[in-house]
Amino acid sequence: MNPLDIIIESSKVVTPTIFNHEIGSEFESVLYHVVKRLKSEYKGFIVISFTDAYASILKYLESIYKDARDVF
Repeated sequence: MNPLDIIIESSKVVTPTIFNHEIGSEFESVLYHVVKRLKSEYKGFIVISFTDAYASILKYLESIYKDARDVF
């Protein structure tokens, strides 16, 4: 099982996943794939950012993934 699958499966069974990150550390892509695959499992999700990182994450993801706005 790859690491992304481990994060996703543990989020379904144990608890929602919490990521601590620094912008520009490939975190954006990991978050995109985790949220995209878990979206159907939950009614909603929360992104908490103390540095307004959400806006920069979304801007970055939109430059790579066409459906970034739909995922978030």
